[in-house]
Amino acid sequence: MNRYIVMIAAVLIGALLLQGAGCSSREMTTAKVALSKRDYTRAIEFCEKELAKNPNSEEALMMIVEIKMLTGDYATAAKAIERARKIAKLQQNIEKLSVHSVRLWQSSNNNAIGHYNMFVNTKDRAYVDSAFKYFDIAIKVRPKRVDFYLRKGNLYELIQDTSNAIIEYVKYTEILQPETEFASKYNVYIKMPTKEFISKIGSPERTIPSQSMKGDTAKTDIFERDGQVIYLYSVKEKGKDWEVAGWRVDLPDSWIPNEKSNFSPLITSPFPALAQIFYDRSDFDKALEYIEKLLVFEPNNKEANAYRILLLREMGKTDDAIASLKDLTRSNPGNKFYWANYGDLLSNLDKFDDAIEAYGHALNIDPKYDHVLRNIASAYKNTAGGIQKEQNEKMDKDDKYEPETEKYFPILGKSAEYFERALETKRFQRDWEVLSELANIYLVLDDAEKLDVVSNKLNDIEPFVKKDDKLNYYYRLLKLFSERKMSDETNKIKEKIENFNK
Repeated sequence: MNRYIVMIAAVLIGALLLQGAGCSSREMTTAKVALSKRDYTRAIEFCEKELAKNPNSEEALMMIVEIKMLTGDYATAAKAIERARKIAKLQQNIEKLSVHSVRLWQSSNNNAIGHYNMFVNTKDRAYVDSAFKYFDIAIKVRPKRVDFYLRKGNLYELIQDTSNAIIEYVKYTEILQPETEFASKYNVYIKMPTKEFISKIGSPERTIPSQSMKGDTAKTDIFERDGQVIYLYSVKEKGKDWEVAGWRVDLPDSWIPNEKSNFSPLITSPFPALAQIFYDRSDFDKALEYIEKLLVFEPNNKEANAYRILLLREMGKTDDAIASLKDLTRSNPGNKFYWANYGDLLSNLDKFDDAIEAYGHALNIDPKYDHVLRNIASAYKNTAGGIQKEQNEKMDKDDKYEPETEKYFPILGKSAEYFERALETKRFQRDWEVLSELANIYLVLDDAEKLDVVSNKLNDIEPFVKKDDKLNYYYRLLKLFSERKMSDETNKIKEKIENFNK
C-alpha cells in the first residue's frame, strides 16, 4: 500500500471514529477498534452484527460503505449505498452517500472503459467479463445514465452477441423516452441553433458555462417548464453560433448538481443500430419504429429519411408513407423538415410536381434551406427531362417534327435558378455535381455566357473534389468538354482518367 493510500485510509478511519464518538453499542465499539487497526474484515463483521440487531443503524452502514470504497470492493459498496439510502436520515450521511455514489460510478465507469479498450487491443475475452462487471456496478448506482447502456451495447456488438446488444440499446431508448416526448412536444431537435430552441420554450432560469470533450466552448441552460427541470447542453465551435448538443428532462434527485449540469451530448447511435438489427432480421415494423424515433431527434437526417422511405416501400406501405408525411405537414405547417421529407418522398416516387409544391413550402419557411434548394432544382430538371423525352420521341417518329422547346425551356430555367441559389450556400458552394447539373442545363438552353462561367468553376474546383468522387467528376467534365467540342480540354481529362489508377 503506497503512502498516498495509507494517508487517505488514515483520514477516513479518523473521520469514521470521530463520527461514532459518543454512545455506541458493543458491536460498533468493536468495529471501530478493528477499523483503527485496519482490520477491515473484522470491522465489517461487527457492522453486520450491529445491523442484525438494528437494521436502521446509519453508523454501521456508513462504515461499511466507506470501507468498501476504500478497499475497492465496488460491487459490495454499490449494494451498501443502495441499502444506506433507504434509511439515511442524518444530513451529513445523505451528503456523503451522494459523494460516494459519484466516486463509485466514475471509478467503475473508468475501469469498465479501460477493460473495454484492453479487449479491443488484445481480443482477450477476460477483459469483456471485467468490463461488463464494472458497467453493471455503475448502472446500479446510476441507472439513468444512458452512456453505460450505450457502451454495453457496443461491447456486445463487438463480441457478436446481438441479442444482448438489443437489450442494452432498448434500455437506452426507454430511458430517453422523456427526452423524446419533450422533443415532439416542443418541436426541438439536435444541432438546431440554441437561440431557436430557447425561442420555442422561453428563457432559461440560469446558465452554467463548461467545456465539451473536444475542447469546444460548451454551456448548460437550465429551464423549469410544466413542473419539469430541463437541462439543455449546447456547444459552440470557433466561428459558429451556439448549437444544441442534447438535453435531459427531470434527472434523479440522487444526482448531485454538477452531474446534472455537466455537458452531456445526446448520442443517437442506438436508434439506427436497432433499426439495422431488426431490418437484418426482416422485422421491418421494429426497424421503422426506431428510425422514426431517431427522426424525432434528427429530423434533417438525410440518410434516416431515405431509410424510412425504403422501409415503407419495402413493406408495401408507400401510401402510408405519403399519408404520414402529409399529416405531419398539416399538423406542423411551420416545420421545414417535414415539408422537405415530404418533398423527398414524392420526388423518389417521380411525383415531381407535388414534390416541387412541398419543397416550396419548406423554402417559404427557410429560403436558404440548402438541401431543399438542391432537391427542388433536381425536381424541376426531372420534370423538364420528362417533357424533353416526349419531344425527342416525337422527333424519332417524325423527321419533320419541330420540337416545342417552349414547353420545357422555362422549367429548365427554374431548375437553373435553384441550382444557382444552392451554390450560394456553404454546403454546395463547391459541389461538383451541382455545377455539372447546371452546366448541362445551360448547354441545353444554349446560354454560352453562363455555360462558360459554370464550366470554369467546375474545372477550378478539382482540388476540392474528394478522392472517392474524382473519377466520376472527371467523366462529367469529359462529357461536358466533348459536347462543347473543346478538344484540348477533352484530351487533358482523358489523360487524367487514364492515369487515375496508375
